[in-house]
Amino acid sequence: MKTAYCGFVLAAALVCASCSELYNGQSGEGTFVYMPPEGPAVPAQGSSFDVPGKFPALGSARLGVYNASGKMIREAGGSGKLEFSLPAGGPYWLDFSAPVIHDLNPETDPFPFVKSFGATVKIEKVTAGSSREISLPLRVRETAIMVPYSTDGEVNETVFVPLYELPAEYPVPSPPYLDKGTEEICFDFDPFGRLFAMENIINENSKYVYRRDTLFSQGTRVNTLLPSSTEEHGLAFNVLNGRLYYAYLSSIPSHPYYLSEYDGSSSGPGTPIKNGQLNLASALITIDEEGFLYGVVIDQHDQLSLTARKQGAYWAGSPVLSMKSILEDLLEVKGYAVETIADLKALNGYLYILFGAGDGKYCAAIPLESVRAGTLKDAWFAGGAAFEEGQTGAPDPYSTAGFYGPEKFVGWGPDRLYVYDVWYDDSRHRIVELNLRDRKISKAGLVAGVDNSN
Repeated sequence: MKTAYCGFVLAAALVCASCSELYNGQSGEGTFVYMPPEGPAVPAQGSSFDVPGKFPALGSARLGVYNASGKMIREAGGSGKLEFSLPAGGPYWLDFSAPVIHDLNPETDPFPFVKSFGATVKIEKVTAGSSREISLPLRVRETAIMVPYSTDGEVNETVFVPLYELPAEYPVPSPPYLDKGTEEICFDFDPFGRLFAMENIINENSKYVYRRDTLFSQGTRVNTLLPSSTEEHGLAFNVLNGRLYYAYLSSIPSHPYYLSEYDGSSSGPGTPIKNGQLNLASALITIDEEGFLYGVVIDQHDQLSLTARKQGAYWAGSPVLSMKSILEDLLEVKGYAVETIADLKALNGYLYILFGAGDGKYCAAIPLESVRAGTLKDAWFAGGAAFEEGQTGAPDPYSTAGFYGPEKFVGWGPDRLYVYDVWYDDSRHRIVELNLRDRKISKAGLVAGVDNSN
């Protein structure tokens, strides 16, 4: 995790009255004390946008300490002050997480889209009896499940109903329908958990990016994007430099997709990046914590492929990874081609890809290093040909046998990924939970449509 881009800096100050307290009566150990944050957030270095004016209210925290082999050697938890000791030596890794306590009134909740915040830091060495201060760069650890709905008016805005748990039964407490396709839904979060979303301003015939800090506010207009007639667009927040990147379908045949970078310095459309350096074949983009941008290109065999690009003087590219190879070598599916890729998400060291081929609907997971090397090393997948389109009646909406038609990633965390999943005739919309540890679909919940499974 990059400490240069720190969201909320938590000072874990040593609170002790004497050396005997610091030593804690244990030879060869030092004792650390974490104190909950107070006061406003500290501005982040490299961020192009202002930061929230206060910390979120956090619930019972968990702090684990791991050695170089990945074994947990210490654990602390609870509300308020957390105290723990470490043996002399090192290095150690501290992993901190805490849930957000949401306001009872959703209109005043300052962090409605975040389920938990967290941080991971490395301690190189601990000296017996020593003391030190630890800074934890707190940032979004787990988002809410963003169920998309829409309204009509001057702003044809997308309203995201955040769920903090997958609905156990229908109906969920939200509007009963989605009246726009998921290709219109485009959003990402900054490290503070604020939502950046694309909106269509009908009266101005333009699209804008809005930053939403609260649930029901229209938010802050970030910039002008493109004419509203353009339907394909993608949005990604780069935590490495604190900037927004968005891709969109242009009207120029020689450069059908454009990518722009926005640094927050003006109300204009941002700085265009020549597509000749990227050769994007889709508006879908995602950016990892090292600043690599992943997108869709067409390879020399006229097949959809994936590529990773590192920002620099020439946007240096990596070998392409063919979707045909993913089908045939990873999924062992022959005789089909991937015609469309529904969504991409770089998360926790993997690139997750939603796509369909023939009767199969899949989520492939490929290590980011493997994507950059053009290989499938240590890749895995979930899904398959579980349901047959056109069958009489929609299948069980709570079935975990596979995907209906996966369209968007709408929530994520350390070990969970949530997918917006739609039956082919649009009669059922559901959220599917993908367990990243077990590498399989673990739950599903209906959010729109008729539950006639009984």
